[in-house]
Amino acid sequence: MRQHEGSLRITPYESIAPKAPQEYDVTYAPYDRTGGALRARRLLGRDALVSFLKSEAHLNEDALKGALAAVDTQKSASVPHVIFTEDEIARLGLTGA
Repeated sequence: MRQHEGSLRITPYESIAPKAPQEYDVTYAPYDRTGGALRARRLLGRDALVSFLKSEAHLNEDALKGALAAVDTQKSASVPHVIFTEDEIARLGLTGA
């Protein structure tokens, strides 16, 4: 199975509904693909974001902490050198639009 190395980008969105959980878009941009990022995966709430990054994207603890800190302080985060197979990209909902 072919593997792709790329960057995960995490972008938070403020909900317009009162007391609604924070929303996050996570995109994956393989370095070996022209045309930029693939489809965004929308996650609802911080717990869903942490679960996705840790359990599904398999980020290690340092990468996870760094990404969350960047989202909190810089309003977005990029995690470089993330490797997924084509099957993982599809399973994670990050396939092309």
